[in-house]
Amino acid sequence: MRRFPPSGALLERIQRLGRSLRARLERKILIDSLEFLLADTCNLRCNNCTTSSPFMSDANLPCLDSFVESLSFLSPVARCYELRFLGGEALLNINICSFMRAARQSGIFRNIRVITNGLLLPRMSEEFWQLADIVRISVYPATTNIFSEAKLESLKATASRHQTRLEVIRDTHFMKATSDKRIEGVSAVQRIFSTCGEAHGWSCHLLYRNRLYRCSRVHTLDRYLSKIGVEHENFTDQDGLVIDGRANLFSDLKNYLKSSEPLKACSFCWGTSGPLVEHAQLTVPEIRSKSRKPIPDFASEHRSGEPGSPRG
Repeated sequence: MRRFPPSGALLERIQRLGRSLRARLERKILIDSLEFLLADTCNLRCNNCTTSSPFMSDANLPCLDSFVESLSFLSPVARCYELRFLGGEALLNINICSFMRAARQSGIFRNIRVITNGLLLPRMSEEFWQLADIVRISVYPATTNIFSEAKLESLKATASRHQTRLEVIRDTHFMKATSDKRIEGVSAVQRIFSTCGEAHGWSCHLLYRNRLYRCSRVHTLDRYLSKIGVEHENFTDQDGLVIDGRANLFSDLKNYLKSSEPLKACSFCWGTSGPLVEHAQLTVPEIRSKSRKPIPDFASEHRSGEPGSPRG
């Protein structure tokens, strides 16, 4: 009888079962993906940015030593299919390779993926391409002209030379997720949370400082609401699970990830039920009109596609 190779969906299911079985044999928690923000700022000003990067006046760069320490605590209790480095704009962090090396050395992750707008990719070192398993470029209407076919072919050739997979995604719409006002009603928040694809299907967990979060938006939503002067809880401290060397970290992490309770940040988020909005770049006056704190002028930087300063 002729045997056919499994379809993509079936192969993914087989691989997922394999990863789950291996994690159980090792007595570790299986996490599909974990995100880590290398910078909160960006060299673009996308409206409805998931991390509200246009409103961030400092990059809030992560500490490498803290990252390494958190991975050392996670290593005995968790296995993760993929670590996603992103931002803001991940490539604005000049120490990106140090974080990628640390992730590789931890032994926790099967794949390392970098998600970027691609504007700085031509500058990246050979080591960057060697460390990345997957590089995903998000091409927006504002950057379509920058990414000519010739430029994309050149980047694909570089990736291929290092056996790195290059993905090019053309994003023409953003989902409006952040709410500038508190969503009233416990039942409304619960309903939004219960149907949120990010919370229940996409595994968008975040490692930030010494905490792990069930949602990747927590700390940037916290910072954004502070920027526009909206009173809210301290999501960053209250919504995450502290990652340290305690003996019961395994059970605490397992219970936290299985929880059906919305986060406090969910009161200001539409999850994946928000409307799709056509992609656009915000102007500096539009950003300043909402912010209670000074916003840097990225106008000349956006025209050139260059980062503003070493803050990122």
